[in-house]
Amino acid sequence: MLTEVQIAAYRRDGVLVIPKVLNTTELTDLRRVIAEIVAAAANVDRNDEIYDLEPTHSRSMPRVRRIKAPTKVHPIFDETLRHPKVLAILTALIRPALRRHGSALNTSNRPRNLLLYEVAAADAWPLMGVKDFDEFNSRMIQGAPTIEPRVTPVPVRMPLPPPSVRAPSTRTS
Repeated sequence: MLTEVQIAAYRRDGVLVIPKVLNTTELTDLRRVIAEIVAAAANVDRNDEIYDLEPTHSRSMPRVRRIKAPTKVHPIFDETLRHPKVLAILTALIRPALRRHGSALNTSNRPRNLLLYEVAAADAWPLMGVKDFDEFNSRMIQGAPTIEPRVTPVPVRMPLPPPSVRAPSTRTS
């Protein structure tokens, strides 16, 4: 589905726009569900387990910054992630075994419905570790989970301890 030029652009830029992955019916259904969820935000006054709200949110004018765990709110989000065309794209760009990591916060100032998922290779592990393996593995969208991370020698610093107690870098240039 993707060309070598598109894959190279993704590797270079870290982003790729691919129009018309979903058909008109699928896109209409997804937009309808998002509109329903945003409209239901009129029933809440502050961030909760479903919503991150905009500072200008009110019950009379619901303003949703992010649906925190869309796949837990409505099955259409999981169906979209597992759509054969979406999986083909993700497999070409990332790896065959894929794990959903969450929904990213919309920080755009433009008013629009924007659904961003964080998807990673199953062998890419969070630096802060995993607290609940059952929950972590429930995020697999394709392939098998693994406890063996892929390791590439790169200059990465662990996020802990804080910089004030870290040893000075021993890396030489």
